[in-house]
Amino acid sequence: MPLIFCTDRGNICLNILEVSLKYSADILDINDFDCVAVMCDISSQDHCMICRMPLFLVDTSIRIPTVLIGNKRDAVDNGLDIEDSHLMPYFEMSVKQNLNIVQPFQWIIRKLLNDDKIMFVEEYAPWPPEPNPLIDNEIQEPLVSNCQTELSENNWMLDVAYTSPLPEDNDIW
Repeated sequence: MPLIFCTDRGNICLNILEVSLKYSADILDINDFDCVAVMCDISSQDHCMICRMPLFLVDTSIRIPTVLIGNKRDAVDNGLDIEDSHLMPYFEMSVKQNLNIVQPFQWIIRKLLNDDKIMFVEEYAPWPPEPNPLIDNEIQEPLVSNCQTELSENNWMLDVAYTSPLPEDNDIW
């Protein structure tokens, strides 16, 4: 499923192949994707598999932008020095604490567009649709007449309520 990123150069749609180090053998065709994100869980023994990373992933990093992402940074502080043990950019993140989520995707987009200054921006709200007088009149006329009918009925009930005397029954209180 493609992801859409809002940048200062417009929206960018990427087909990202997310690969787990444990299950990297079941990749069908890497050429259908714009980039690769290799995920590992640094709170488990996934980080030990980095030095034994499959060769096709290392070869892929030469052809298309590939990043190594260590998730669950908040779960453990084990002093790993993974950054020197691989041939591709490494980013640690914590999805739980929303820590460093942007960096790997920003690196990928900068690499794909060959622009080191590209930045993410907030998505702008879409412009409202242009009014179509033919359709709007067809829809609004029945709604307006319904609202006017209900309003006149409500006004009549309010008039009756205001003019009706309160009961003199002392047993209510």
